[in-house]
Amino acid sequence: MIFNSLNYYFLFLFPAALIFKFISVKWRPRVLSLSAAFFYRYFSLNSFGGVAGAMCLSIFLWECFVSRWYRLRAAICLFGVAQSILLVCPPKIGTKMS
Repeated sequence: MIFNSLNYYFLFLFPAALIFKFISVKWRPRVLSLSAAFFYRYFSLNSFGGVAGAMCLSIFLWECFVSRWYRLRAAICLFGVAQSILLVCPPKIGTKMS
């Protein structure tokens, strides 16, 4: 279990808690988001999921960035759909689906 390892405590829990305590309220959501992203990426690459699991976070962050440009019936929406299909389908097709 990842929550029993020393890496979890010393690389993520303690630093995030200390920074969260001493930083202004305005920056706390960013601290939580960054520490959660680093946590997910680290344990995905080193324990579970591998590169494909870590790429899920990248796809999510990319879509959060690109979706800011969407307007109703805008052509950029097609770009968002296309990039989602191109990024999500190859890993899904490449894995054994049972």
